[in-house]
Amino acid sequence: MIKFIIVLLLVSFNANANFDLALGAAARTWPSLGPEATIESGYNMVFWGAGDKKNPMYGLIRPSIKIGSSAVINSYDARMEFYPISFISLAVGHKYVKSDYDKFSFYDCDEVRCKGELRRDYTEFKMAMAFSKFTAVGKVVMSRNSYDNPNNDSRPVAEFRFAAIANAEVDDMYTSRYILGYKAFGGMIGIMSHYASFAKSEQTYNMDLLIYARKKESTTYIYGLGQFVSSHWSGRGLIGVFRIKTDFIPTKKLF
Repeated sequence: MIKFIIVLLLVSFNANANFDLALGAAARTWPSLGPEATIESGYNMVFWGAGDKKNPMYGLIRPSIKIGSSAVINSYDARMEFYPISFISLAVGHKYVKSDYDKFSFYDCDEVRCKGELRRDYTEFKMAMAFSKFTAVGKVVMSRNSYDNPNNDSRPVAEFRFAAIANAEVDDMYTSRYILGYKAFGGMIGIMSHYASFAKSEQTYNMDLLIYARKKESTTYIYGLGQFVSSHWSGRGLIGVFRIKTDFIPTKKLF
């Protein structure tokens, strides 16, 4: 799957190819400060309609790759997206994450494997709807996660993005994210809920935010404030989230 996406990207690269390119950064305040920088590129293939975002009546195929880094944690995400119509998306992908960090404040890294490699093979469904000034977006992802374990270590694995723990070698993960927004104050205000569960470890995570998003020229800014809850420890924390993304070459996907 990964080889197919990479070959398609390389073969398609020419002066007339409809590539997109974006740089981004994100940070959160809880359960510890966590910044990350990303770069993403995809190849947009419109197979029906005009491919103009002002008119959502078009179909799109988009292979893409996204690379992320926080210096001590690095990742890539290679995926194939299929939009039978621009506001509905089906995708399959493979994500690889390597952690070289074992100083998490929310883990005892003597009891949990904080360093190592994890791989996610996933299927994703997304849908967006809009009416008047309201926008709703939903996403569901199901993945099989495998964790590098060359020494047959029986300790559970740190799923640090969710402040959860997973089964030692393989776990099945379900995630969902729902956003309801309203156009106001020069952008969009809304609520977002993000949930994850791990089948074998029976761990769960939930983040609920009030958000404000604004786009200025080719850059989108998102601010969020809310609660972060994980079954790995009792209680909940107040979390602040910030994201920024600049489209240097715009994509044809709506969301």
